[in-house]
Amino acid sequence: MLGSADELFCPVIDISQFHSHNLAAAVREACEKNGWFTIVNHGVLLDLLKDLEALLEELFSLPIEVKERAIVYNPDACSANNETFDLERLPDLATMQKLHDRLWTKEGNPNNVMRTFISSMTELHNKMSKIFLASLNLDVKSLFHSDFEKCYSFMGINHYTPKDKEMDEEVMHPHTDIGCFSMLYTNNTLGLQVKSKEGKWLDVIPVPYSFVVMASDLLKMLNSLTQTHY
Repeated sequence: MLGSADELFCPVIDISQFHSHNLAAAVREACEKNGWFTIVNHGVLLDLLKDLEALLEELFSLPIEVKERAIVYNPDACSANNETFDLERLPDLATMQKLHDRLWTKEGNPNNVMRTFISSMTELHNKMSKIFLASLNLDVKSLFHSDFEKCYSFMGINHYTPKDKEMDEEVMHPHTDIGCFSMLYTNNTLGLQVKSKEGKWLDVIPVPYSFVVMASDLLKMLNSLTQTHY
């Protein structure tokens, strides 16, 4: 943790009313004031998220020598406090099969969970791209197909070691993201901190089975939105 931090309940936005003008307005207001918000009714199934949590708990419990077989395991980004699997793009089925074959030798197919999750996240990414375009009063249909539909996406899987006492050191260096926006699934766990406009670090209180969405550098370039330091 970055010293003492106050608790923060992110603005919670229901994105089920996809074509609502109020939805676009709520997203814009949240980004102008804070740069981040929480989304619920996002379309990623609850059972899938539960299966994902169980799968990732198993993944990070594997011996280090097994995890190092993974083509996407990033030991340089790991420390005593965290481990990282970097997937530079939303991976295709061949990449996921390689990851599965290198890590899991027992029966069962964790690949199915990841494949379904990636498909769901692709749909959510497309939905959020359109919502952000609408919040900026831009031509959603035209710009989505020309600039967003085939854009670069990055997926990272991080594991942070629980601590019995408050940590004084940083687990991850404070930063903003260079893309348009980031979506974080927090596993219903406290640990994410964001920086307010006043320069104060705030603990984000997780909403169960939600995603925290943060405006990034490219959206800041498009309009007067606040990119998020976290």
